[in-house]
Amino acid sequence: MGSGARFGGVRPDRRVLVVGDLMLDRFVYGQVKRISPEASAMILSSDAEEQMPGGAANVAVNIAALDGACTLVGLVGEDAEADLLREALAAWDSIAPRFARDPARRTTLKTRFVSSPHHAHLLRVDRETPDVPSPEVAARLRDLAQAEMAGCGVLVLSDYGKGALSDRTIQDLIGMARDRGMAVLVDPKGDRFERYRGATLITPNLAELGTAIGTDVPQDDGEVEAAARALSRRTGIADVLVKRHASGVHLVRSGQTDLRLPALARSVKDVSGAGDTILSTLAVAISAGAELRQAVRWANAAAAVVVGRPGTAAPTRQDVDDCLRGAARTAPASKVIPSLDALVDRVQAWKRAGLSVGLTNGCFDLLHPGHVALLAEASGQVDRLVVAMNSDASIRTLKGATRPIMDAASRAVMLTALETVSALIVFDEPTPLRVIEAAAPHYLFKGSDYAMADVVGRASVEAQGGQVILIGRRPEISTTSIIRRIRSS
Repeated sequence: MGSGARFGGVRPDRRVLVVGDLMLDRFVYGQVKRISPEASAMILSSDAEEQMPGGAANVAVNIAALDGACTLVGLVGEDAEADLLREALAAWDSIAPRFARDPARRTTLKTRFVSSPHHAHLLRVDRETPDVPSPEVAARLRDLAQAEMAGCGVLVLSDYGKGALSDRTIQDLIGMARDRGMAVLVDPKGDRFERYRGATLITPNLAELGTAIGTDVPQDDGEVEAAARALSRRTGIADVLVKRHASGVHLVRSGQTDLRLPALARSVKDVSGAGDTILSTLAVAISAGAELRQAVRWANAAAAVVVGRPGTAAPTRQDVDDCLRGAARTAPASKVIPSLDALVDRVQAWKRAGLSVGLTNGCFDLLHPGHVALLAEASGQVDRLVVAMNSDASIRTLKGATRPIMDAASRAVMLTALETVSALIVFDEPTPLRVIEAAAPHYLFKGSDYAMADVVGRASVEAQGGQVILIGRRPEISTTSIIRRIRSS
């Protein structure tokens, strides 16, 4: 599968095993209109209440919402909250819950009181038993997880510091998973990240990263990279994905920045569960064989969807694809690039921002549905799409004195009016080779009516680590066929 594929086209062929702290999230919504006469406290007039799986269980729900299959292992008590949690999970056929019940503990319940008009959290009340379980219960948990590993491709450790993941349990599970060739993804907690040694990827937020290395980490790319490098030295975990909240995500691999993505959220209503969403999206993508950079891109988009919704939400594949398309449509005010040097500057700026760049080319004489479909498909796979368009002279050389039907200025107006097009440059040569070589896009898109060997610029793009993607075309729709029908009528 191409790493530039839409997330909706990526289908995991193996289950994800999630082990961690199970919770029940309860939200009480209402309005604050007065102060209590008994004390200086706000009175919340409740008008709605809902509850849903939280913690590791929310990771499982996110995986299921993304059409992944998941086995969920964790600790619960012998109480009503455990029954409510199992009942909530039963709504998802693709989640297989495996609970280790512990009569000595309470199932974690987080109750949030929320002012509905402003989506503001007023108070959170936690009821929990965060202690490490007895050796017998911990062994039962490990046995449940080990029994499920044979059918799974990725192990996710969702650590909320509520006791399910003791040091021994973590190391035993990581060892078992690595012996089976499974990737191990960790959402960490606490200040001793060394206990996750052997994991494939760890996903701390900025505060957790600072706690782990013993110093505050500011919102600065260089400082974040240095802190992630220090964490890798301490833990032996090469890949670190730092969640930088409103500043997006930052992937550091073997101590060097590999990808830096800005946050895509246009509005923030509730950040509850956003870290779970990132973790689950990574797991689904990796279980399908996606390359890590692309998995991070999808996870960043999924997080943007979730924070724009109230409560603990779970995005779908369509949500992620729609978010990526929306980001791809955000372009500078002037889309027409006047020169090759200006195009290089624009593309390099996008790349420095961690954005993926695609390029396609053509005459685009008499813009038709086939063109629009190709551009939409291409733009959905990258953050920015450049169109290289033949000039009038170039078209005359290729197609004869009667073409183009519409001049370059008119064609440019129509193309740049499309949200799918981020930038456009006009070239005079018979082929776009010089544009492709200068722009060095991550992806080069052509219609499937071309053979891969005939794609101009393929060698240049692939030599720089890029990829050529052929997009399905409708052969019955073409500019030539439209002109022929017009003339015959």
